[in-house]
Amino acid sequence: MKRPAILTVLLLTALSVMSQISVGGMPYSFKDETARTSKSRFLQLGAADDFFTELNADTVRHDDDGNYKALYVGNVCSLDISPESHGRIFRKDGNIVWRAGVTSKGAASIGLVFTEFNIPDGAKLFLYNPGQTIVLGAFTAENNNNSDILPVQPLASDSVIVEYIEPAAEDITALRGKLRIGRASHNFYDIGELRKANPNKGNKCTPHVNQDAYDNPFKNASCAMFISEKIGKAYFGSGQLINNPDKLPYVISAAHLSIK
Repeated sequence: MKRPAILTVLLLTALSVMSQISVGGMPYSFKDETARTSKSRFLQLGAADDFFTELNADTVRHDDDGNYKALYVGNVCSLDISPESHGRIFRKDGNIVWRAGVTSKGAASIGLVFTEFNIPDGAKLFLYNPGQTIVLGAFTAENNNNSDILPVQPLASDSVIVEYIEPAAEDITALRGKLRIGRASHNFYDIGELRKANPNKGNKCTPHVNQDAYDNPFKNASCAMFISEKIGKAYFGSGQLINNPDKLPYVISAAHLSIK
């Protein structure tokens, strides 16, 4: 049985929120009317070198979904995107702003993993689609952790724009935050829609969890998991959050979640 090194993003089914802490807000570009049109220089695909990076992920499904195992939802590839190598950096309203994008034709959603993530207080990170109808973030210093890794919920678009905003004094021209996108997935599903689904097979597998009563304690503890290998495939499965006196974030999943 294959047990690869994986990253897991939890999607809390009962509360309809991401497990990553997000404080809301809007990117600077949403305040700029010129940025809302397809003629906008930073939104137009191919408009500038190194702004949009095309994923080298495989875009083809390679096997059928099997019963009683995690759902195969996409293919994962490696990247190396950072403010030092890609996108555009400029100053605005006393801040330094970095924008970069990734694209993968035909993807129902794209998942990004920041393999380096450590940003200062006051800084904000957003992810959004070119049409500016979907926004993830803001992710802040509250998301810093000992691993310096930030996996982000897949965004339902075949192109994703990353916008990082950092407060800066007038004499500062370099970013203090450490950001690097090291992994991405080309997904065949809108992961957000999968999270809302209630497959018939789930009633047989977990009838005590898979129900509509939102005041049910088992339902409130259930979660969906987006699982990404380092290189290879991405999966979607289920599990439960486990309460404990140490307040550690334990998650338990069924044995059939093991990737075969």
